[in-house]
Amino acid sequence: MMKTIQITIDAPLLDRLDGELANQRSRRSSFIREAIESELRRRSIRAMEAAWEAAYTQGGADVVIATEQDWGPGWDEDAPR
Repeated sequence: MMKTIQITIDAPLLDRLDGELANQRSRRSSFIREAIESELRRRSIRAMEAAWEAAYTQGGADVVIATEQDWGPGWDEDAPR
């Protein structure tokens, strides 16, 4: 479900956005939605990377890997020996 929001944006930034979208079929709202999704995804990845880095630098990597690396029985049956 989409919700309508109101935002304030600097005129020069809006001009840049409109210039970028002038030759595309994209609209402001879809561009801004995609930008927000991209930024949230980037932040999530950074948070995961920071957690992994903390685990490695604080000596807890073996615990993290042991709990995350359970691939179940037979995961490497086709691997060359």
